[in-house]
Amino acid sequence: MADISKVKIGELRSNLANYLNGKEPIAIVRHGQTIGYYVPASVDESALERESLKQAVSKLDGLLKERSK
Repeated sequence: MADISKVKIGELRSNLANYLNGKEPIAIVRHGQTIGYYVPASVDESALERESLKQAVSKLDGLLKERSK
């Protein structure tokens, strides 16, 4: 399983528009700790976009399970 990209909170603030237009989920990090996740979604979702979102959620679920061990 590939890792989700980690973005520091300052980097997120500085480049918010770029991240909001991105297609990959990101982990938001403050002081070295993950404080949240951004999983992009489209208002006009196609079947392919919904499947991509399901895959992202599954990937995130796997990462969360690994962290809780």
